[in-house]
Amino acid sequence: MMHGHWTLDDERWDSHHREHAIHDNFHQREHVQNENALEKQERVTQTALARSQEVIDARFETTNEWRGAFSDREREFMTKAEYVANHGSLVLRIDSLEDKDIARTTREQERERAQLRTMALIGLAAAVGGFLLSVFTKLLGWGT
Repeated sequence: MMHGHWTLDDERWDSHHREHAIHDNFHQREHVQNENALEKQERVTQTALARSQEVIDARFETTNEWRGAFSDREREFMTKAEYVANHGSLVLRIDSLEDKDIARTTREQERERAQLRTMALIGLAAAVGGFLLSVFTKLLGWGT
């Protein structure tokens, strides 16, 4: 290298520095773009995670409400022992009602039979009375 004169080596050296500066500049811009993209992706990821957490929290809240409602409903259910006791009581009441209905029906049937017998006896008595009256009338000669 000579002072005051440019040589081929100086030009190559300067060209190399320019290429290196261009490369560094390009690399720096690429680095900034990558950092910006990563920051943007991180914000998107954080937003998605926050939204996911909100959805999960809402789901758990709904699930807990459902469990609470189910527990309340379950507390109102009758136990097997209560069912058996109530069922037995209902069976006794139904049997009692059926027995009363059978007894009432039987009494009604007996009353109807008694009324039919009374009516039959009245009819028979009227027929016998009418027959006897007609016989006496003919014997005594009253209606001729």
